[in-house]
Amino acid sequence: MDKKFNKVFCSERMDARYVCTRGFVHQLMRELQRDRPKLAFDPGFSREAFLDWQVRLRDKLRELMCFPEVPQQPLPKLISRESRTGFQLEKWECYPHPAGVVPLLMLVPDGVSEARPAPAVLCFPGSKGTKEILAGEADSPTGRHLGKHDMARAYARAGMIGVAVDNPGFGETADIGYAAGTRELLSLYLLEMGWHYWGMAVFNAMCIIAWLRSLAFVDSARIALSGHSAGIGVMVPLAVLDQDIRAIVNNDNLSDSLTRKIATTRPDQAGVRPYPSNPIRNLIPGIAKWFGSIDMRAALAPRHALYTEGGNQADLDMVKQAYRIMHAEDHMVCHHHPCYRDSENRRYDHVQVPEGLSTQEYPLYSNADGTNHFFHADLAVPWMRQVFCK
Repeated sequence: MDKKFNKVFCSERMDARYVCTRGFVHQLMRELQRDRPKLAFDPGFSREAFLDWQVRLRDKLRELMCFPEVPQQPLPKLISRESRTGFQLEKWECYPHPAGVVPLLMLVPDGVSEARPAPAVLCFPGSKGTKEILAGEADSPTGRHLGKHDMARAYARAGMIGVAVDNPGFGETADIGYAAGTRELLSLYLLEMGWHYWGMAVFNAMCIIAWLRSLAFVDSARIALSGHSAGIGVMVPLAVLDQDIRAIVNNDNLSDSLTRKIATTRPDQAGVRPYPSNPIRNLIPGIAKWFGSIDMRAALAPRHALYTEGGNQADLDMVKQAYRIMHAEDHMVCHHHPCYRDSENRRYDHVQVPEGLSTQEYPLYSNADGTNHFFHADLAVPWMRQVFCK
C-alpha cells in the first residue's frame, strides 16, 4: 500500500523524521499531547492550586481573544415588539463596535417587570441555526430535528428571559442569505488582521451580557448560557472569562479536540484524510500550546454545568475531578444519549483512543449519537429552573 494511504502516520526513516509535511505536523500534535499544554488541568491540584490555575488560564484566554479597545458605544435600541403566547418577542440592535451591529431577539415572559425581574439565558445556535430558530419563529432549513432547536422560546415559556443571537456571518448577519462559506472568509480576513472568528463572537456576546445586567427587569445575579453544537465555541470561552455567569447548558458531545485530531487519520478510498472537526472559523491562534477544550470545561468549576449529550467518559471524569476539588460534584450533571445511558453500551469508556480512525468510527469512542443532536429541552429547562432557585 502506498504510504499516503496508511491509516496511521509512521516515519519509515531511521532518524524518525517525516518527509511528508502532514506527518511532521501530526508528530508535533502527538508531542503536544504527550507533554501536555502549558496550562493543562492537573487532576491532582489542591483547591488553592486549582484557584491559582483558574486565574492563569482565564488571563491567558483573555489575551488570546485579542479583544479590540473600543470607545463607549450607543446603548442597544429596541426595533420592534410583538406579543406571543406567554411572552413578548422583542427585537433589539446592539452596537459593540463603531463599525458593527449585532441584532438579537429577546423573549420576555408575561409578568416580568422591574418589580418582578427574571433570570435570563443567552442562547447560541448550532452552525446552521439562527436566532429566529432559537425563538421558535422559524425552523431548521435542513428540516432536521424539526421543532427541537427553539432554545430561547423553551426558556421563556418556563418563566426565564430567553435571548437569541446569530453566529457571526450567518442568519441576518450573513453576506448573502444563508451562505455559510462567508464565515470562512470572515475568519481568514480577521486572522490577517490579528483577530479571529470566536474572538469577535465572544466580544459581541460580552457586550450583550453587560447590557443585560444593566436592565432593571433582568435579575443580574441569575444569567446563564445555553449553546448547541457550534454555539459551544462562543459559550465556553465566554463562561470562562465572565465569572458571574451562573450556569451553562452544553448541548453537544464532549471530547477532547486534540485527541480527535490525532485519532481521525484514516483516509477514504481516494486517499483523502478526514477534515478536522473544527474548521478555520473555530481556530484561536496559539491556544493549543496553552490549554484545550477539556481544560476550559474544568476551569468552570464550581459553577453549574449541564452536559446533555454525554461524551468520552475519561474526559467527563477529568472535568468532574475539577468539581470534586471544589467540593461541588453535584454542580456538574451529565446525561448520555439514550443508546449510551447503560454503561454496558459504552464499550470504549477509559480506553485510549487509537489513531487511524475514520470520522464514522470516532463517535464510538466519544459516545456520540448524531441522530439525537439537538436542544434537549426536557433536560435543560427543568435543570435551569432548579439552578436558578438555588
